[in-house]
Amino acid sequence: MSSHPHIVLPWVVRRTRLPLLALRCVACPSGHATTGNGRFRVNANGKLLHVWLLVGCVSCGRTGKLTVHERVPVRSLPAGLLAGYSANSPSLVAATLLDPLIARRNRFALDWDGCWELRRTKLGFSFVLM
Repeated sequence: MSSHPHIVLPWVVRRTRLPLLALRCVACPSGHATTGNGRFRVNANGKLLHVWLLVGCVSCGRTGKLTVHERVPVRSLPAGLLAGYSANSPSLVAATLLDPLIARRNRFALDWDGCWELRRTKLGFSFVLM
């Protein structure tokens, strides 16, 4: 055990939105895309599945796809995961977007500017510092 006193700061860091993707658009020179409303596209080809996360360009609105699964057997994915893809689960969208393997496969980086909020609470009041 440490003999040093513990200091608890009255600050809370909270994510306000998902980060933008630093991803080249094929239609315009913009370098950012967003997940928009967070939708998956699932396509079956016989017993094989393709799963994509749909993203939209911030500038022109063009929709693109990020490959999540490509030509995987249906039985290799857990039933709960397939249900989450079909229901467009917001938590699954966030988990997929933040997965470093998905980012490497689709060659994008995350732009975290403006995604955080620092809240300071003091005497029951809440202040927002950005």
